[in-house]
Amino acid sequence: MMKKFKLLFAIMAMFPLIFTSCSNDEVQSPNEEKVALTFSAKVNDLATQADLKQAIANIPQCSDEDVVYVEIILSSNGSPVVGNEGDPFRVDLVPGQVFTEEVPELELDPGNYSLDYFAVFDAQDNAIWVAPLAGSEMAGYLNSTLPLSIEVGAGVKKYVDVPVLCFDDRLVNQYGYLFFDLVPSQAIEWCIFGNYCDETGRHYPAQYSVNIWTYENGQLGTALYTNLTNTVELNQDGDYAATPLCVALPDENGLDEYYVEITLLNSDAYGTVTESVIREGVINDNDVRSLFSGDSAVDYYHFREGCDNEDVPNLFSEGGEPSNTYFGAEGELGGGVIRTMVRLNNDGDVQALGVQFSEEVLEGLPEEFEHLTLQFPEEAGEIIYDHFDIDWAPHGHEPPGVYDLPHFDLHFYMISEEEKMQITDAALAEVLPAEEYWPATYFASPGFVPMMGKHWLSSEAGELNGEVFSHTFIYGSYNADFIFYEPMITLEYLQQKTSATFDIPQPENFQQSGFYPTTYSINYDPVEGMYTVLLEGMVDR
Repeated sequence: MMKKFKLLFAIMAMFPLIFTSCSNDEVQSPNEEKVALTFSAKVNDLATQADLKQAIANIPQCSDEDVVYVEIILSSNGSPVVGNEGDPFRVDLVPGQVFTEEVPELELDPGNYSLDYFAVFDAQDNAIWVAPLAGSEMAGYLNSTLPLSIEVGAGVKKYVDVPVLCFDDRLVNQYGYLFFDLVPSQAIEWCIFGNYCDETGRHYPAQYSVNIWTYENGQLGTALYTNLTNTVELNQDGDYAATPLCVALPDENGLDEYYVEITLLNSDAYGTVTESVIREGVINDNDVRSLFSGDSAVDYYHFREGCDNEDVPNLFSEGGEPSNTYFGAEGELGGGVIRTMVRLNNDGDVQALGVQFSEEVLEGLPEEFEHLTLQFPEEAGEIIYDHFDIDWAPHGHEPPGVYDLPHFDLHFYMISEEEKMQITDAALAEVLPAEEYWPATYFASPGFVPMMGKHWLSSEAGELNGEVFSHTFIYGSYNADFIFYEPMITLEYLQQKTSATFDIPQPENFQQSGFYPTTYSINYDPVEGMYTVLLEGMVDR
């Protein structure tokens, strides 16, 4: 099985917000019976330390936007004092400085307090620095985390040391907060309730966890919620009961989509089950609004796992939205591994076809040409593509000045390997498909490549119009048939670790029936340290 390579999130910078206690003779509060708190930030850029340089080489730098204000939540004995969970308190920074203005809300009675939330924002309300919570994945990078105990006496202007980390919204939940704690947005509420039926058909309240991501252009985006779980408990009548699990989802202008995974868990209510994903797929803000009843009430999405009844509403089994991902053969390339993959909907139709490879593939690449052939997963079934080839061209190839940069050629062949090896006749390579099958904007380039075919280029491709080659899409033909689709991607583009989707120009007609892609995407997952290149937007032709 292919290894999963986790992205190591080293500390880009730690910003200790230094607070030292002053004696009564040094600084007096305007009210000697009160405690005045002022927040001051001192940057200690750990990225400059030699022992961390290698570890953080691939981690995004901190934002260089000016910080403008902080948000805090202070409590005492479990009760909010300044700010609360739904409405943290904002304290502006002195213009041009990194310490806060004096505000009456932070003149407090002597006593013990707890700092439960701390984040620093820019003028556009983007979180820049964040103090992680104890127990979070980021907590291990600091000596102290929130909640932070603050003990103060009378008549003191108090400064407290609060270590913070640079904030990366792609890893938002790893700081210990929920998505909307750190990424403010207009939101709508979605509630989930579930039942599980055993082999006898008896209904139980389901114990489950939920993962939710933003979803755009066929790709996962930011993780909104990770491993949220509901609670199933005995009620006062001695029966197991559960309440709906509710989440806030971002609701911007236009259609918003979210990718959801619901996993059934073991429970005291019904015992041990096979813990696995039972619902998976894309919903949108219109699906969520369909559950609104009136201005304030929200009905819940009710799933029934293993039961005769259908889900209400049936969000994850209609319209081919849910997908199942399967992986095929894998091979070694560079310093890592690469494998084919396919995504199917509930009807078994292909949603996407492609390859996945670890970021280590880009390390240790040879100085000479390398070729690898892989088969697609058996679950792909009857698809128009037979096999996949990847070529590493460290010096590029012709024409000079266009494609002579280090890059990968990714061939999705619609012919067998045996047929591919018989592509040797230059005359047959010049027999072009009928014009009705030519993709829009494409033309046949001169010559052909033995055991590969003739390459077709788009007249609108950037590299043919004065731009430097970074990625492009090529068709291939031989003896009157189109035989392969080919994304070409430079090493430099992949090293930028970006994700994007591009249109594939289409012909008027197709030579054989099947599912054809309308887009291709190049994606990087910073959490898993994985790349995927996919043919997507499949349409049955």
